[in-house]
Amino acid sequence: MCQQEKYRSNVPASLPSFVSVRGKMTICARIRDYRCHRLIAAVVISCLVTTSVLLVPLVSLLSRSIDASQVKYGYKLTYKTWLDHLCPRSQIRNAPAQQLKWEPPSAQTIFFMQTSCANALTAREACAVESFAHHHPDRPILLLMTSLTINHTNPVMQTLLQLPNFRAAYLDLDVVFSEEPLRTWHRDKNWLFVEKRAGMALSDASRSEILRRYGGTYTDLDAIALRPLPNGTNWLAEFYGGRVTAALSSFLPGHSLFQRVVDAIPRVFDPYACCSIGPDLVTAEMRHLCPDTFSSIVTEDLQGPAVCSDITVLPISNFYPINYEMGPRGFSQLLRSGTGQEFLKNTKAYSLHLFSSLTARDVLYLGGGSILEEVAKKYCPKVFKVQRSISDVI
Repeated sequence: MCQQEKYRSNVPASLPSFVSVRGKMTICARIRDYRCHRLIAAVVISCLVTTSVLLVPLVSLLSRSIDASQVKYGYKLTYKTWLDHLCPRSQIRNAPAQQLKWEPPSAQTIFFMQTSCANALTAREACAVESFAHHHPDRPILLLMTSLTINHTNPVMQTLLQLPNFRAAYLDLDVVFSEEPLRTWHRDKNWLFVEKRAGMALSDASRSEILRRYGGTYTDLDAIALRPLPNGTNWLAEFYGGRVTAALSSFLPGHSLFQRVVDAIPRVFDPYACCSIGPDLVTAEMRHLCPDTFSSIVTEDLQGPAVCSDITVLPISNFYPINYEMGPRGFSQLLRSGTGQEFLKNTKAYSLHLFSSLTARDVLYLGGGSILEEVAKKYCPKVFKVQRSISDVI
């Protein structure tokens, strides 16, 4: 009787009631010095740890696959996509049913890209678009926007939409970056490392990939056309610092230059540098295409076209008649009163580059006859007229 009570006293109360006394005594005897409740707790903890180790990677994998697929129904977003990251303050989910659709350029298209998420252009940007439509009435003019909608109440957008050869379309980056190596680069949102530079990075990468796949003529939104662009294709512009740039360029689809550029983007992209996949990368790949002649092309003062492989390099003066390297002092010429007519009389440039990163905050009061005013009045007359009817500045 005393022996039975001894065994009973060592049996943990936590064991189920349906276990017999003899069974309890046998279990406790087998585990010797360990207590039953400690064993049970250890087993439970072990199961929890194992489960968490197995489930965390699984959940992460599922989450990543959902994010990578960027589920959509038409253009109605059902999960957080690149558009939510790039344009977090836009009203995309409340947008009207009439939304822009993706439309690729053709080799004959002159196209622009707007990656700021705005649903309307500024007056200067609209002037640039109209000026190219004005000088190229027989060519399609395409504006690709990261906004899904256009502000149809905006006067300058209303003016552009009335141009017979102008169209606006959605810049669908899922389509643009649907092929490797940029598919992975885009899926991982590498362009978002530095938020304030995200639009610039996307613009540089998109331009190169679109030119590679579809060809066409690309121009920045801060370049106003002064005359029709050169005939032919496979050309770009000389740039400052011994470089070339695709900021105004024309290529047939599948050109080897942009195949090389696109292949290099994931490797050389630096989110903290302004031009790592822009003119710096285009220049580096041009050096590979014509190593024997490229240095002399960009170091000499070009007075006419030069040839590198099958690419024509046009002199910097053709597209940048105002010296970028002079900084604000140089660009003050744009706004100086009484200089516009003299500029138009003497320039032989194809376009006037405004470098909006330097001049966007400079307000031009109309009526002084500056270079910018006279160029706008002559080559984007419809936008200029609308802008003057609503404001004294451009």
